[in-house]
Amino acid sequence: MRAAKGQEVDFFKRLISKNSPIPAIVAEEFTTRPDNQKSVNITVFQGEQALCRKNTFIDGFRLNGIPPASAGQPQISGQFRIDNSDLLTVTATCSHLRHEQTLDVNLVSREDEMPLEPAKADIFFLIDTSGSMSSELSGVQRSCLDFAQRVMEAGIDCRLGLIDFDKSCFGNIYKWDVFDPMKSTQFPQAIAGLKIGRLGGCGCYIGESSTVPVIQSFVDAFPQSDRLKIGILISDEVGNDARVVAQLIGMLKQA
Repeated sequence: MRAAKGQEVDFFKRLISKNSPIPAIVAEEFTTRPDNQKSVNITVFQGEQALCRKNTFIDGFRLNGIPPASAGQPQISGQFRIDNSDLLTVTATCSHLRHEQTLDVNLVSREDEMPLEPAKADIFFLIDTSGSMSSELSGVQRSCLDFAQRVMEAGIDCRLGLIDFDKSCFGNIYKWDVFDPMKSTQFPQAIAGLKIGRLGGCGCYIGESSTVPVIQSFVDAFPQSDRLKIGILISDEVGNDARVVAQLIGMLKQA
């Protein structure tokens, strides 16, 4: 809509929320901003941003013939209806007008025209670098790089994180090191720096009670954001404590 003296007001009002059950009908009342405004533009956008310009313009029309009146007095009634075939019908009329304006838009066909915002994801690899992985680590590194490359080629805006863990040969003590989410161009150098025994050297058994802090650090490493979270655990040996395994699965599900 436009304000007095030609100043633009960019404000998006959400009327039918995403994933609303259809058919759906929403009525909304509008009015004028300057005195004696003779027409209004009814414009329809699709999206969830607070500003119109950040959403996708669908269509619109002009409602003419508004009787002269002070700003805020005319009552402009709008009705927005989506039927079972995703046909959006927008109707607008004003008090004291004998006619109304109607717009029909098929939202299904419009979806192909809308630019898709790239998906955003944080991907963390949790990799066992204990001595028992000595014959597999180079293959793991290649697989991780290949996976990351495929994700990027799919157009996903991804950040890549890395954690390696190992168990000290002196006591049942696990150690780990966290590489925070980084740009994809930095990931090859980070994963190339993983070495067998870098943090201890003995075999790791995910599923033992002593591995709970390792998984907790894995969960905590993800930034608190609305990005998709993908965690990949790579280890060649699994503990047989069913209670702990269930606990670890519960931690990951909750996260």
